Amino acid sequence: MNKLVKRLLTGTLAIATILTALPVTVVHASGNQYWTESAERVGYIEHVMNDGSIKSTLNEGHMKVEGETAYCVDINKNFKNGYKTRYDASSHMSSDQIADIALSLEYIKQYTASHTNLNYKQGYLLEQCVVWQRLSEQLGWQCDNVRASYNEISQAVQNKVYAGAKVFVKANKGCYECGGYIYTGEGQDIGQFWAKLNVGSEKVKKTSSNSTLYRWQRQLFLEGATFGESHIVVTDKNGQFSTASSWAFRKVNTNAGKSSEDGVWFGTSEPDDSKGALPM
Repeated sequence: MNKLVKRLLTGTLAIATILTALPVTVVHASGNQYWTESAERVGYIEHVMNDGSIKSTLNEGHMKVEGETAYCVDINKNFKNGYKTRYDASSHMSSDQIADIALSLEYIKQYTASHTNLNYKQGYLLEQCVVWQRLSEQLGWQCDNVRASYNEISQAVQNKVYAGAKVFVKANKGCYECGGYIYTGEGQDIGQFWAKLNVGSEKVKKTSSNSTLYRWQRQLFLEGATFGESHIVVTDKNGQFSTASSWAFRKVNTNAGKSSEDGVWFGTSEPDDSKGALPM
């Protein structure tokens, strides 16, 4: 009996020794792996099909990547928290598709910033809906009118916002540099999109068709004059003009004690042109 007990104790100690000797594996994300999660519930979205039927009602979460806002990009899959691999959006989508989504989001962000009656959860619902709307149009999901529940945001507000987003996209393609990331892994993929307004430069040059002014041109100073912008000039990411553009300026404040011609001045800029001239 004593021998049997000793054998059992020896076997138990051996197993314990093996178990405690096993290495502990700690999971770390690689360089292109990012933690994605549904941080909180923001409200209900209705998966409305093009025939008017409601396929499902989704209790939508606020998607985040390392704490930054993101959006679900496949309405037909469920999302799971976890590490996902990041790719440039251009590896999954065309530039037009990216711009459609990025500009739609830009419009909604501008809209909600100026309509403080909408809280951040309602703003996110509008953003997520417009992402799915654009993707449905692009990929043929047949749910182009996916929307937030009318208990979350009224039909009138949603109709106005979604229509405004389409107009904004059409009017501003080429005026913004657009991009984004797609995060893939287990469950639904998510994405981040951004639109950055292209910025160019113009130089105001003193010229005039009024020969009288030229006789005492030293009196024609630009310092202190204020000009108002009448048209957006389209540029590429380097600030150079990406397309031929027309612009107009009007002097809204004349330099004190100085002479100038009043009016509105027009000009054109060709691609790669970095400066222009305005008659004064």
